[in-house]
Amino acid sequence: MNPQPDGAGPEDEIELKFALGPEGVERLMGSAVLAALRLKGPRTRVLRSSYYDTPEGDLARVRAALRVRSEDGRFEQTLKALGGTGGHERIEVNTPVDGPAPEPGLLPAEFGVEGWSELRERMLAGALEPLFESRIGRTLWRVGAGEWVVELALDRGLLRAGAGEEPIHELELELERGEAHHLFELALRLLDEIPLRWLGPSKAERGARLAEGRDPQPRAWHPPRIEPDRPGGRHLRDLGFAALEHFLANDHAFRRTGSPEALRGMRGAMRRLRALVGVSRAIDGVEAPVDPARLLGEYRWAIRELRGARDVEALAAEVLDSRRLARLLLETGWWLEGLGG
Repeated sequence: MNPQPDGAGPEDEIELKFALGPEGVERLMGSAVLAALRLKGPRTRVLRSSYYDTPEGDLARVRAALRVRSEDGRFEQTLKALGGTGGHERIEVNTPVDGPAPEPGLLPAEFGVEGWSELRERMLAGALEPLFESRIGRTLWRVGAGEWVVELALDRGLLRAGAGEEPIHELELELERGEAHHLFELALRLLDEIPLRWLGPSKAERGARLAEGRDPQPRAWHPPRIEPDRPGGRHLRDLGFAALEHFLANDHAFRRTGSPEALRGMRGAMRRLRALVGVSRAIDGVEAPVDPARLLGEYRWAIRELRGARDVEALAAEVLDSRRLARLLLETGWWLEGLGG
C-alpha cells in the first residue's frame, strides 16, 4: 500500500462540462479561438476508470464519487464531491495506489460531505463494491491569456455497467489559474463557433443510474443554506447557482423521460433566476458583467418557450439545444460570478 502523502487533502476544482455532438467535435478541432489561445497540445490519453460505492449507495447519496483510474500501467484513486453551491465547483483528493482496487486506508480523515467520518469507517471496514467503469480517449489542450490558464479535455468513450452502455462525447473546461469568470468568458467565446450544451449530472451520477438500470428522476427545489454574515451579492450568487443546477438536472431528466414534472422544474428554475436578477438591481454595490435588463428579457423568452406543450424532440430541437439557451445559461453563470466577487 502506498503511504498517504503528507498534507494530502481536498483541493478545490472549478470546471464546466458540455455535451458535444460529432459536429461539435469537428468544429472544436478547427476552432479559431482554440488556435489563438493554445499554449500546449493537443495530446491524447487513454483512460480506464472503475467507480465504487457502498451497497447502500452512501457516496451517491451525498453526491460524492470514488474511482480508480489507470493510465500506462499507473493507478490513481480519486475521491470527488460537489464543493460550494455551484455545480461547477468541486473538491477532490487524488492519491497514487498500487493497483486497480480502491485503497480506503488512503482516504482523507476529513472531507466536505455530510457524515463523512461514519462513511469513511464503513469503507475502511470493506463496504465497497464496483458500480461501473468508463473507457475514454481524452484529448487535451492548455489555453490561456495573461492571468488565466484553462485545460480543455475532449472525452470520447463509454460508460459501462453490466450489459448497459452510455456513450460519452463531452468537453470539459477546468480552471488551472485565474478566476471562475474566466471559465465562463472562454465558454462563451467557444459557443460562438461550437454548439455546446451545459451538462448537469456528472459521469459518476450518470454511471450510478446506469448501474441501477433506472432513468433520471425530476429534481425538487432545495434552496441552499444561507449564512447570515455573507454579503447580499454572495447570497444571490449561491441561490442563483442552485437554481442553475436545478435547471440542468431537470433538463437531463426531461430529455430521458419526457416528465412533465421535470419540465415544471425547468420553468421554476428560470423564474427563480428572473427574480434574482430583479432583486440584484436593488442592492447597492452589486455590479455584474452582463446587462440585467437583457437577461430579464431572455428569461421571459425561456419561460414562455418551456410553457409550450411540445414533445421532447421538438422542445430539444427548438429550445433546449439552441445556442440562445446555451448563451443564456452561460451568461447567467458569468453574471453570478460577478455578484460573488
